[in-house]
Amino acid sequence: MSEVLIFAGTSEGRVLTQILAGSEIPCCVCVATEYGSRVLKEQEELSGIRILTGRLDREQMQTLMAAGFSAVVDATHPFAVEVSDNIKAAAQAAGIPLLRLLRPQAGGKRDGIVFADAAEAARALGKTRGNILLTTGSKDLQVYAADPQLRPRLFVRVLPREDSLRSCLEAGLSGRQIIAMQGPFSEEMDLAVIRQFDIAHVVSKQSGRAGGFFQKMNAAARAGAAFYIIGRPAQEGLSLDQVLEGLGLILGQQIKDSRQLQITLAGAGMGPPENMTLEAAKALQEADLLLGAPRLLEGRDGRVGKKALYLPQDVIPFLQQARRENPFIRRVLILFSGDASFYSGCGKMYTALQAAAEDGSLPCRVRVLPGISSLACLAARLGISYDDAAVMSIHGRKDDPLWKAQLADLARSHEKTFLLAGSDRDIKEVRDLLVKSGLGDCRMTAGCRLGSPDEKILDISGEEAEYFSEAGPILLLITNERPRARLLAADFPDSAFIRGPVPMTKREVRQLILARLRLRDHMCLWDIGSGTGSIAVQAAALSPSLRVIALERKEAALDLIRQNREKFQVWNLQIAAADLPDLPAGLPVPDAAFIGGSGGKLEAVLRLLYSLNPHMRVVVSAVTVQTLTALTGLRAKFPLKEFEMVSLQIARGRRLGAYDALQAENPVWLCSFNFSSEEEK
Repeated sequence: MSEVLIFAGTSEGRVLTQILAGSEIPCCVCVATEYGSRVLKEQEELSGIRILTGRLDREQMQTLMAAGFSAVVDATHPFAVEVSDNIKAAAQAAGIPLLRLLRPQAGGKRDGIVFADAAEAARALGKTRGNILLTTGSKDLQVYAADPQLRPRLFVRVLPREDSLRSCLEAGLSGRQIIAMQGPFSEEMDLAVIRQFDIAHVVSKQSGRAGGFFQKMNAAARAGAAFYIIGRPAQEGLSLDQVLEGLGLILGQQIKDSRQLQITLAGAGMGPPENMTLEAAKALQEADLLLGAPRLLEGRDGRVGKKALYLPQDVIPFLQQARRENPFIRRVLILFSGDASFYSGCGKMYTALQAAAEDGSLPCRVRVLPGISSLACLAARLGISYDDAAVMSIHGRKDDPLWKAQLADLARSHEKTFLLAGSDRDIKEVRDLLVKSGLGDCRMTAGCRLGSPDEKILDISGEEAEYFSEAGPILLLITNERPRARLLAADFPDSAFIRGPVPMTKREVRQLILARLRLRDHMCLWDIGSGTGSIAVQAAALSPSLRVIALERKEAALDLIRQNREKFQVWNLQIAAADLPDLPAGLPVPDAAFIGGSGGKLEAVLRLLYSLNPHMRVVVSAVTVQTLTALTGLRAKFPLKEFEMVSLQIARGRRLGAYDALQAENPVWLCSFNFSSEEEK
């Protein structure tokens, strides 16, 4: 297969070269400058590609094409009309098929004055006042500089190349009028240049998104500068898909775009752009497409555009469509507040994108760049370390009943606890929780808008929340100068519970029940027929991540459970009025259940539990012969494994005058088992 000859120099030419290289089609790529050659060589997928550097006239093109090529593709700049004419004439003379690849027109609203060419724009500018920024390169510079009244008002942005600088000097411009910079440029960079040189008029070619057209237009609008557009010369040509289809017919093979999106998930730091890391700032400068929450996109732009999306279920379909509609999108940056790995959506986004890459629905490579977190900033401002601190967030999880138990546990057992809160209302709620949990002497420090010029850090210990009325998120530091290590096992004496005319499971029996339940962190336990709530309370005290539901039908017992929850400060204990098997709505599915009382409906209650979770762990206590009889028949009615029954006879020591005697408690039977499937049985 002979080579395809590509005249490149634009992003479209580079994309075409990458696609052909990925399809193992040999190419010879002509670029006018050393910079164009360097950019091409930086691409990763360019095996089988040779690059020729230097401008060619028509004769040189004909000599090159005489070597024989399968096809010629003109992917030069839309304004390089003379070059395109020479390529066309040379291809016709050599008898080689020619395909013209055109840059997509700039869509959307254009807020500016359109001129046919540079001469027409120069005549219009001659009737105005104020400084002029030319972003049209050095080729037509003489057209504007020829007017001695216009020349002193010109500021020109050109490539930092010797020939471009020479053209500026030959046009009579002084050094202060020359801005030699290599793009791409963000809207913020364009705006900074306009303000720096007090620009009243901005001139741009209609170069499309790849040429930063919209960034310049938006920057001019924000600065109140007039925007002049040099219209694109009328040309006939093909889209990238049409060029690929045409080359496929010529070469006799199907050409597929196998390139992957390069997706970067980056922490944007806190607020202002200067809080971004240099690595993240570089990714922003190179990004074709920018995604993230609306506040993170303010003042930031991608080369092709931006979209306020930050959830995987929205981002992935959008990228799939964007990739189909615009094959020039390659680099995507998704911004997250602060540090990408500190309570952000980065983790879920990374997992979703990796899954989409593996199943082929979105070919992409994903990397994560860290940012400066609010935690690191607040610790630095206060001059403290956070390597020994507990960290937690309640931002967006106030409906989770476990957060109070977890926060109280962390604040009780750590000297320093950092808490990411949603608003000033959360501060009042946290303060009330600390007081109720016996931690009212803890000091609270709040930081808001950290890293910004409006940063505020307040010691709010003992103050009312209204005095710190700020829009979130807010970072709290809770300092406990007398932390206590958490108990590894909860063992509460019977006398510690608030009692009433309601039966209570005794201390030693509670310990064996909890051991047989085999509870682990993050499980959900149902305590059915909870009575005073002694099992539920002691289970909840084992771990703040354990979700415990106390189900009871008697109002007197429900009131006792509430009182004991307050006394023992077990905020991960949820109380539900229920007479099973009638099930209240909204309860989480249990991983384990203790049945201390079933109201004579044991079999119906077990059938309900089995329907909810056919693999759960169950412990049942019995103090009557009727319940014991029901327990002995369970294996004939349910698929069970690890079935055990044990009889407990406990006697307590009691002082009788000068002697110690043993007083027997009522005997208790415990039955423990796991539900299983019929196959497991």
